[in-house]
Amino acid sequence: MKTGTGVASPPEAEAPTTAWRGRLVGLARAIAGPALIAIAVITVDRVYVFHNVVSSQGVDMLAFSLPTYCFLGKTLAAGHIALWNPFTMAGAPFAADPQSGWMYLSAMLVFGVLPCSAAMRTFIVLQPVIAGLGMYWFLRGESLSRAAATAGGLIFVSLVGSTFSSSLPFAGIAAWLPILLGAVSRCLRSATWPKRLVWCLVAAIAWGQAVASFLTTGLLLGTGALVFYGVGRTMVEVRAGRLGKANAMLLWAVVLAAIPMVNLAFLLPRLTYLAHSTIALGYDGLQRLEDQLSHLPPAVVATAPGRSERWISNIVGSPRTYLWALPLMLCFAGWASRSLRERRPMIAALSAFGAIALLFTIPSVGAAFAQLPISHRLASLVQHGPDRNMLGVVVAASALAGFGLQGWLDATSFRQRVLMLAPGLAFWGIVPLVVGARVPSPVLAVVAVGVGIALLVATTRWRSLVVLIPVLVAVELFTNAALENRPIVDRTLLVPHGTADGAAYLRAGPIVQALGSTDGRYFGFDPAGIDHRGYLVFGLQSPDTWGLLVNQRGMLFELQDAQGYNPVQLPRYWSFVRALTRVRLDYNAAVFPQPSRTALDLLQVNSVVAPATSPPDLPVASRLSVNEGAWALYALDRPIPRVSVLSSWKVVASDTEALQVVTGRSFDPADAVVLERSPRIGPSTPSKVIAAGSATYEALGLRSARITLSAPSPAIVLVRNVYDPHWSATLDGRPVPVLAADYLVQGIPVPPGRHTIVVSYEDPTIGQGLAGTGLSVALLLGGALALAIVRRRRQFLPTPEVDGSPAG
Repeated sequence: MKTGTGVASPPEAEAPTTAWRGRLVGLARAIAGPALIAIAVITVDRVYVFHNVVSSQGVDMLAFSLPTYCFLGKTLAAGHIALWNPFTMAGAPFAADPQSGWMYLSAMLVFGVLPCSAAMRTFIVLQPVIAGLGMYWFLRGESLSRAAATAGGLIFVSLVGSTFSSSLPFAGIAAWLPILLGAVSRCLRSATWPKRLVWCLVAAIAWGQAVASFLTTGLLLGTGALVFYGVGRTMVEVRAGRLGKANAMLLWAVVLAAIPMVNLAFLLPRLTYLAHSTIALGYDGLQRLEDQLSHLPPAVVATAPGRSERWISNIVGSPRTYLWALPLMLCFAGWASRSLRERRPMIAALSAFGAIALLFTIPSVGAAFAQLPISHRLASLVQHGPDRNMLGVVVAASALAGFGLQGWLDATSFRQRVLMLAPGLAFWGIVPLVVGARVPSPVLAVVAVGVGIALLVATTRWRSLVVLIPVLVAVELFTNAALENRPIVDRTLLVPHGTADGAAYLRAGPIVQALGSTDGRYFGFDPAGIDHRGYLVFGLQSPDTWGLLVNQRGMLFELQDAQGYNPVQLPRYWSFVRALTRVRLDYNAAVFPQPSRTALDLLQVNSVVAPATSPPDLPVASRLSVNEGAWALYALDRPIPRVSVLSSWKVVASDTEALQVVTGRSFDPADAVVLERSPRIGPSTPSKVIAAGSATYEALGLRSARITLSAPSPAIVLVRNVYDPHWSATLDGRPVPVLAADYLVQGIPVPPGRHTIVVSYEDPTIGQGLAGTGLSVALLLGGALALAIVRRRRQFLPTPEVDGSPAG
């Protein structure tokens, strides 16, 4: 027997060490795929992780997403739901706006907790992380290997560097679609009703988040993914005998009922608001109305040459959407896989979903769809922005590539593997040539295809090399991102093209500070910077243009802007802008290329930001207030009050007539108020006969105010806030009507004397929606809990006995 050091440990001592080592290895394998996906996103978007910059690659980032989500976050952090936004377009509904972020949970959380710049950077990175991990989770739930699921997740986060990443709403749709698929899969695969109800709730939430991110595209793609994949998954479960037909029908009834009910907090206010917003007219209807109001010749909409072929270039080209090489080769492979034969209905469903989404990226297909006997407005929504439907292609192709890789790994013969790759190579190699699409970087594409095929062939002999496939996809992603984001020197920081200094954009300069201490609204005015998109592409939103405070930058500093940018607007405001404009504007722009006295008065514009070297040509006198670089702030010599008391009014027959009168050359806002129905307070008195009353306006928050006034005779209190049916008022504690006055703003009839008016904006659909969502969630969770309790009790009931012996 040997003694001293070097004596072998007994087996009992080695067992815990071996078990612990096995757990570590298992944990490493489990987190390797998700970690690689997260690292890929962080690496590609590293500039947002490590530097205080925000993306300006898409025009909506600085002009819409940043100010809107910042306002959302600030109000939530203060414990309020912002029903009304007074800082854009002279005031507009906020929570009911489909793109406000209300009930978009990730946006509410991030912007409600972090400062604006940090929140935006976090949000830009967070959404592709959710997308990639969601796809990984979905594919793992379909019993795919970790390598196949990781490859699918990495393919999906190729959105990081694509054109969708610069538009947060579409990145949000991409983030939630795979979670929707994974939840629907688990809902249909669950063996018990308690689990089915819980997963039904998760699916409803995921669908709602995709829709909350962007209403129209989210609704179309979310519903399409749910129906196509859900039907395929149901066929698999019914054929396998795991789900009875009766239970399948009942489960689908629950799912289809739960989806709208769980999302009432989002859907109810949105759909109610949209019904009386500009979007209710449809894009064609808005174009016709603009032609009528602006007295311009009818617009001729031309299709850009080659647009119908762009979709194929975006898919096979680099840099673009980055779906080429391995993903494109494998996206048809699942059809030929014997190991996936049971799941072919799901593969067929995903293929059909991707194919239809692909077709609707072609404008001519959308035009043909518009000729079908369906709602013209629905067709208009489908036709608008056809490139957005590429998201459906990306979702389907990523999932199908994961299935295809799994089928390749499970294949047992060379012939079967050839049949797997041939369709993908033929389709994506021939179709671009047939349609005449230009493929950027063809050499890089050929190299990637060659390396991909070599690696796939190598896995047939050395199975362990499969771990290199996700690595190859990651390398493709990094290469594409480097090609897309060619570095340029921005001052002292090397950053990708399309970023802006976040701290500088959010820093208040002298003009902002001066506006913060003034009463009334303002707007930026530079005729050289206005086109049909307003100021949206003015100087490509470079730092040199920030001082003009257009594109809703004033929202970041809580400054009340009389102009704005939003696809959904109040019809009276939208029509008022067009009726005073002789320049054609896009449906989502709201600017005044020729400021009139009526516009300045009714919108209470007391300040104008303009070029320092070119004072604004205004119809009223103004003076220089403060300079800031190339820009200057000009203040009106005679500020316009928020409220006025007028004893003279005129009643017209319709809102159309009111708009014609108000925008006419002879209209004087200080002379009389134009009403669309009788105020029922007595006869109107000409303003020259009786002295005008007086009033003061005190804001009580974002959506209410107190007005103290004195009226020598029956009068109309003109409140220069944009009219909306949800505004209400009390006069000395008693309800009084709020009338549409001068077409655009509010008029409150009052009798003679001293009075106190409180005006407030209330939207009951917000509370009703929240209550409906809360009740629906409670019913699903309560039903799941109740069924689980009943099921558990049945398991512990004593077995019935007959003659002392157990039955059956």
